[in-house]
Amino acid sequence: MGEPPRASGDDWYTRAPEEVVAAFGVDPAVGLSAARAAELLTAHGPNALPEEKRTEAWRRFLQQYRSYMQIVLVAAAVVSLLIEEWTTSILLIALTLLNAIVGLRQEGKAESAMNAMQSMTKATARVRRDGTEAEIPAEQRARRSRGT
Repeated sequence: MGEPPRASGDDWYTRAPEEVVAAFGVDPAVGLSAARAAELLTAHGPNALPEEKRTEAWRRFLQQYRSYMQIVLVAAAVVSLLIEEWTTSILLIALTLLNAIVGLRQEGKAESAMNAMQSMTKATARVRRDGTEAEIPAEQRARRSRGT
């Protein structure tokens, strides 16, 4: 049992089960050995999506100004400053700041809700190791090579 064959086009799902079993050299009655599964896990990493890198707070704040409404309000504030309408320009700037803060807060709540849902839905996989069926966390399942 050497290194698993590389998928051309990553199309393993289209192949017959017998073809895949033969390509990987696995006996379906026995499954992978625990040692081989650990080897594959070490070589290819966990069967999980990579964690998203969190954007810095100042960038998230500036991203709030990408909406058309925020751009219009900032433009109106600039025009108000140019024509020396101080109270209007201060009001518009305060409004855009408030809008950006509310947007950040909503994004934070949505992110918290997603994290809570993610922690509640832990995927499991039924595997066969050394001839015995077991249920393990899906990210610990031996992931097949993705051509790297």
